[in-house]
Formats: sequence, structure tokens, C-alpha cells
Amino acid sequence: MSADSPFSAQNLDYYLNELSKVFRKLNGKKIPAEIILVGGASILADYEFRKTTNDVDAVIMASSVMKDAVGIIRDKYKLPNDWMNEDFRGTKSYSSKLREVSVYHKTFSDILTVRKITSEYLIAMKLMAGRKYKNDMSDIIGILWKHEENKKPITIEKIKNAVVSLYGDWNKIPKDSVNFINTAFEQKDYKELYTKVRKDEEETRIVLSEIDKQYPKLLNKNNIDIILEIAKKKKIDNPNNSSINIPKIEPISCTKHEHVEDKRFKDLVSIPVKKEKTFIDTETRYVEASKYNNKGYENIILEDCKKKSSDSTGKYTNDIFHIDKVPLNALSVEVFTKQFEQHKKEKTQKTTPKMKIKKS
Repeated sequence: MSADSPFSAQNLDYYLNELSKVFRKLNGKKIPAEIILVGGASILADYEFRKTTNDVDAVIMASSVMKDAVGIIRDKYKLPNDWMNEDFRGTKSYSSKLREVSVYHKTFSDILTVRKITSEYLIAMKLMAGRKYKNDMSDIIGILWKHEENKKPITIEKIKNAVVSLYGDWNKIPKDSVNFINTAFEQKDYKELYTKVRKDEEETRIVLSEIDKQYPKLLNKNNIDIILEIAKKKKIDNPNNSSINIPKIEPISCTKHEHVEDKRFKDLVSIPVKKEKTFIDTETRYVEASKYNNKGYENIILEDCKKKSSDSTGKYTNDIFHIDKVPLNALSVEVFTKQFEQHKKEKTQKTTPKMKIKKS
């Protein structure tokens, strides 16, 4: 068995079986273990539309010896370091209720029971993750497609109930995911839609790869959706330009108490500058950059310039939104601005008191 290709439906059970043998040898025959497959591995175990996955996301319920067994299989078959991992526990798609909604898959070596997440519960997890640059959206359509094909359709009501079971409230699902699933149910032709969504995901991965090459260290899980939105707009505005070509911005040199002005930004306001810090003002907000080095700015902070403090100093308030260790360029400034606008909107929504309706 070779590890030259990713995990597939054909080799997944082989590796699980090999894992069970090693675990049994190290841990003995009396204490069993359980693994719940989620994500791509669970898709492979239940549906044929997905051919491969790069790793095995799982909930592992076993003694610490299982970690050693996973390492032995990794070394024996030259698998990736994270070939089986529980990283998704730190994501928003994780739920403590996964064990309750999982279904039995197989038992290996009379010691390792493997369960899986399937159908509407897998859709619920994919909706919560909502990653346009992974296979989340095409997996959702693929599941709907195969259930429809097998005369066991999954309704929107089942999906909503699954979301409530896992996460407590349908409103916790991101708006983009809600719009996506509603559109899917309106279109109904899941086979055709699956092909389209797969193509969109592949194009998205290409765009992000290009941006990562042009702007190292800029991409992270918190700004990917915003960057994709910017890239899509630029593509619409310049359909014949295949690249996201945004020039880098050179740093502004400054010393203590010096006023800086830079005409590269519209309506730039001269601002007193402290030693080793640069302030770039764009209309109602500025970017404060410290610890500049030849790779770019670090510790980027956005603040609202027009918001004064309530005390007599008249200084700006510390309504600070942090983004760490990223280069400063025209794209990152645009990303920061959009993120900061979202930050302010969310903060306003949290602090705005709800109106009370008086009973007559």
C-alpha cells in the first residue's frame, strides 16, 4: 500500500485496520478505542462523489497509546505528519454532540470501533465551516445529490434540526452558508450544481495561491472571505486581467514629533508621529504600524480617528482591532478597512439595547 496519493475510499479502511493492529499490540486486548470520522474522511466512507481527502479528521476516544500508534503508521507508510488529527476540535464546526449523532461504520481487530458523521449532520458541519476555498460547499451539494438520487432526499427542515442539535441555534450558521443552502434548494439540479461549485472552489484555490505568492503572510482564516470578495470585484472590474496586481506601499520614514503627509492616500491628514511609529490616515481611520522591518509592518492596529475619548485629553479612544505580523500594502490596507468596519458593526450590534414593547 503506497502513500503517494491522498486517502481514498479504497485505502482508508486499510490504514484504519493497520492502526487497529498496532494499537492492539501496544495497548492490549482489553481496553477498546473509538474513532469518529468527520469531514472528508466521513464523505469517503459514505459517498462516492468525493474521491480523495488529504487527511483524516477525527474525534479520537482512546488511551494515550493511540497517539503512538498513529505515529508508527505514519512512519511505516510515509504518511503526512497530521494524517490523522483532531485539529477541527478548535474550529467552529466542532460540537460536543458529535458522538450522539454519529453512526456505526466498522470494527477493526475487535478493538477499534469506527463511527462516522453522515447526511444532514455532515451538511450542518459543512455549513458552519462555510469555507469557499475547501470542499465544504461541493460536499454539501454532493450529499444532497446522492440522497436525492437514492430516493432519500434531505429536506431543509432536517438540516435545520441537525444544526440545532449540534450548535443550539440555526442563526449561528454564517449568512453566506444560509444563502448558499437556500439557493441550492431553489435550483434542485444538484448534479449540475455540484460541477459548478467544484469549479468555483478550484478557481478560488488558484486565486488564493496567487495572492499568497504576491502578498506573503497576509492570508489567514479571519480575512480569507474579505480577500476573496476584493479579488472577485477586481476580476469583475478587469475581466481580462488574470492577476490581482496591487503595488506594494513603501514605508514612510519619520522621527519623534514629526508631522507626516503622504499624497498616495486620499484626504490624508497630517498626524503627530511618535518615535518608531507610522500613522497613515485614510479619511476616518488610520493604520498604526510599529516594528517595521524589511519584510513589512508588524502589529497592525486600526482605530476610528473621529471617535474622541470622554475625558479632557481629547485623545482617540482605544477601540482597537489587532491584526498581527502582516505586510503593509494596498491590499492589506483594503482588507484591514473592511475587517475594521465589520468589527465596528458587530460591536454596535452587541451594545445596542433592544427596544422593549410596552404591554397595553
